[in-house]
Amino acid sequence: MFFLTTNDHRTIINEQIKSQLDERHLTSDLLVPFSGVNDDTNFYIADQTLVVFFNQYELLPYVYGITYFPIPLYLFPDVSLP
Repeated sequence: MFFLTTNDHRTIINEQIKSQLDERHLTSDLLVPFSGVNDDTNFYIADQTLVVFFNQYELLPYVYGITYFPIPLYLFPDVSLP
């Protein structure tokens, strides 16, 4: 991910995704345990939000489709966007 300059950014993202998985009661349906994002993880930025997404079968079964995890950019105070 282009803006991940420290492990703190990755930690925030991983914690947010784990929290959202719990809040949505998706942890029991995971195909593989969520181990965290890496440099190849899909994302986009829209409306002051980082949206991390996983394709079908990447994290959850087909029935869930593409799974999105919105993370507010204010959680990354040291990140500056163009």
